[in-house]
Amino acid sequence: MAMITISTIKERWKLSITASFMGCIIPVLFLNHSHDSTNLSALLGIRMEPSEPSKLNKHSDSALQNTSTSPTSFGQFPTPNVEFSQISELTGFPDSAPQIMNTSVLFSEPPRPNTEFSEPSKPKMEFSGPSKLTDYPSSALQNTTTSTLSFDQFPRPDMETARPEMEISEPSKPNMDFHEPSKIIENPKLMNHSNEKCDIFDGKWVYDPEGKPLYGPQCPFLHDQVSCRRNGRPDSDYEKWSWQPNECEIPRFNVTDMFERLRGKRLIMVGDSLNGNMWASLACLLYSAIPPSRSHIETNRIPRSFRSKDYNCSVEFYMNPFLVQTYVNKTDGTRVLRLDQISDSARRWQGADIMVFNTGHWWMHKGRFQSWDLFQYKGKLVEEMERESAFGMGLRTWARWVDRYVDRTKTTVFFRSLSPQHSGQHYCYNQSQPILDEFLLPPFPNSMARIVEGRIRRMRTPVRYLNITKLSQYRKDAHPSIYSSKREKLMINQKQSPDCSHWCLPGLPDTWTMLLYVSMVSSNSSSWHLMV
Repeated sequence: MAMITISTIKERWKLSITASFMGCIIPVLFLNHSHDSTNLSALLGIRMEPSEPSKLNKHSDSALQNTSTSPTSFGQFPTPNVEFSQISELTGFPDSAPQIMNTSVLFSEPPRPNTEFSEPSKPKMEFSGPSKLTDYPSSALQNTTTSTLSFDQFPRPDMETARPEMEISEPSKPNMDFHEPSKIIENPKLMNHSNEKCDIFDGKWVYDPEGKPLYGPQCPFLHDQVSCRRNGRPDSDYEKWSWQPNECEIPRFNVTDMFERLRGKRLIMVGDSLNGNMWASLACLLYSAIPPSRSHIETNRIPRSFRSKDYNCSVEFYMNPFLVQTYVNKTDGTRVLRLDQISDSARRWQGADIMVFNTGHWWMHKGRFQSWDLFQYKGKLVEEMERESAFGMGLRTWARWVDRYVDRTKTTVFFRSLSPQHSGQHYCYNQSQPILDEFLLPPFPNSMARIVEGRIRRMRTPVRYLNITKLSQYRKDAHPSIYSSKREKLMINQKQSPDCSHWCLPGLPDTWTMLLYVSMVSSNSSSWHLMV
């Protein structure tokens, strides 16, 4: 009986041990399939290695705070089974664009390792804004802000003329049409008051009490004959009048823009001393805007010239009042004006990019001011000839030379009309105000103008006609008068014959220069006058 009892106890003990063991094993096996069972698995010696995501713990928090990285750097923040080599498909950026785009990747919480090896969901990536620019090439986006150049100012020519600043907004694309920085990006335009083309030479003079010249009287190109302020002229109102066309507004002279139009080019002016007036005006306007060390000047040689080193351009003047050849007969000293042969200096005109010609005044001189004794035409010497006829023959010789030797694809040709004199009852002595009534303008030899315009119309080469005659007729106040030399050197007879032919500088020729600039700027400016 005792043996049976002991046997029964042993069997119950074995069952109890077995039940206890099973009671421990079953929960362990059940919990082993949980997502959070890493520690329990370690206790049981079951090593379940997660794939690459387990390395996430090695990254510092600072690494996750860098939101200005390119998409190619997202491999530093691995997430299970997400192939970052295809990031451009996720973002929509071209492959090259991510190199310069600033993006932000926002994780709601750090990704946790998945021990089930099932396909995880892709991380949420929020991009702030750059997706608006997905179709732009990367090279264009490297420079989206440039400096601004205002054409209402007169900046020094060494200032960089870049594109106006462009603001990139979400609905619009930035302007990708970048040129070399030296190029002109925005051209001044004529503001036309009507739908028709504007005659920039038809207008009125407007007084501006605050008006100031764009250069000073100490400009090295100013000859004493035209340096009125330097010679002691007491008034300055003649410098305060500006020309205003009737049908449009013309842009102010912009020295930087003019320099750019002349970059790498050669501009020549050929004619009498009135064209020398205009050359000095342009040379002073350009010279005053750059450091003296960046220019080269020649005032005592032929040609007189100004050259800018930075812009590699030159502005030259050739004194040749007839445009045709003159010579002195070695036998008897007779001065001959050869109507059928261009001036010997013409070989130096060739190759210029811009040519500005004039002639007229010297053809009308008589008496002691006449600079020839005989005309020569087709081998014959003629003592007397109608001035208009001789002028027409000489002008035809010039026109034939232009048509034959000027490259129309490269060179722009201008012809400036006659500059008026104020003599007789329209005497310029002691005049400080212009003529304001058109009906009081002095008479002018229109026959000379008709010859010029008729000849230009018959030329094969397009010639732009700078018709400054009428607008200059108003300005009897703008001549040097008795201030064509130093005040202390004035002689009594100067009051009897003041200079009413040339013009003070700064002064009226600056308007001629401005109109030359306007005609270069706008193709719409008075085509029937600029190209007759």
